Amino acid sequence: MRCLALAISVAWLLSCAAYAQQQSGSGNGGAAAAIPAIDSTREILLTFEDRGLARTTNTGPGRYFRRGSTYQGTTWSRSRAADIAHDYPVNMVLEWPIRALGVHCVVYRVDDTQSVDSVIAHLLADSRVKSVQRMNTFRSLAGEDPYKPLQTSFNEMQVEAVHRWATGAGIRIAIIDTGVDFNHPDLEGQVAEKVDLTGSGMNFEDDIHGTAVAGIIGALSENGLGIEGVAPDALLLALRACWPERSGAIAAVCNSLTLARALDTAILLKTTIVNLSLTGPPDPLVGDLLKIALLDGIIIVAAEPDPASPPGLIDGIEGIIRVSSRGGQGDPLPSGRRSANTIVAPGSDLLTTFPRGTYNFASGSSFAAANVSGVIALLLELQPGLSSQGIEKLLLLGMAESTSGESKPVSMGFNVCRVAAQLRPDCVCADSNPDKLLVQRAPAEKFGLWQ
Repeated sequence: MRCLALAISVAWLLSCAAYAQQQSGSGNGGAAAAIPAIDSTREILLTFEDRGLARTTNTGPGRYFRRGSTYQGTTWSRSRAADIAHDYPVNMVLEWPIRALGVHCVVYRVDDTQSVDSVIAHLLADSRVKSVQRMNTFRSLAGEDPYKPLQTSFNEMQVEAVHRWATGAGIRIAIIDTGVDFNHPDLEGQVAEKVDLTGSGMNFEDDIHGTAVAGIIGALSENGLGIEGVAPDALLLALRACWPERSGAIAAVCNSLTLARALDTAILLKTTIVNLSLTGPPDPLVGDLLKIALLDGIIIVAAEPDPASPPGLIDGIEGIIRVSSRGGQGDPLPSGRRSANTIVAPGSDLLTTFPRGTYNFASGSSFAAANVSGVIALLLELQPGLSSQGIEKLLLLGMAESTSGESKPVSMGFNVCRVAAQLRPDCVCADSNPDKLLVQRAPAEKFGLWQ
């Protein structure tokens, strides 16, 4: 009866919170506020080498410039950007440096009288140009219909058992996503850095997707409110590279420009983990930055789209930890995955933080990736210096099937305690199966766990 009463109370509170959120955002007769779209279909992204970037400047991480403004680079870089605009001709929209790659990046718009592909082909043959590409669009991997019965994945993964030894203390996790409600009672003080790289002008705290991801990773522990994050003592870096598709929507979009800015910022801020809860097409510039981040020892966690999707952003890049979503305990694994090393973690009906101090349920690979980013923060606190390959092997051990002593195997789950036990011998775990889970510990050297 107590469990039933608790479930009814939580459902009632969530309904009230959702109603309040709808009422507070329903001005003008309840019509959703229009979000200005950024049409990038005729924009191209061009880079050229700029040796001047090696010199010390007073432009620190996060100091970027919105559309319509100008980046005051070196006289040489401004002249070269203007020369290219004159020679083709194209209209310059924005320019800014990518220090991690040592290049000056310029966004040009191709007018309707020219073919975008033809302009790109001519620019590729220009010796002044290092790279040129279309402006791509990326989307968050969020599920539909978040109002479902309360999900208990946090307990299924046995996160609480690991918090005795690790809470992600001091681990810096860059959330490259939409904005985050950093004033949420369960996120207050958790966001160490917040940078808006979209130039959208929208309120940072009203974004749903990034707020939901942040709650799963780092919601406060034992504060008498709401939920508990997987890594409640991690330092969250909210790097806004995406914006909602429409007002009040959890689904969000980004583009090549904003993602490149966010990754460059994450590298400069020397983050430990980057969480990418989004998907999109292969992108040369973003791909180069992902490779630079991996070379710098940054752990990249990325949501993997549906296996039927065409090749995407992370395909062909070795070292990225790919995460797919599993439903409730006992649900079968998704079939047809492209990568045998994909980490399958809970991503269905997760109760998490929503803007304006509310809570709600969210589903999708985006949120499975958030779970895994939190788990990695715990592992890095238990054993600093773990390599991306070693972490991947440990996470795969956490997915290993166990048996109940009968011929039928227990369904595959994702047990965080099982993973932590590989690094902490006194970590005792129990499976959701009535029988105890026997943890087989292996020497760390066998798995190549360190850098």
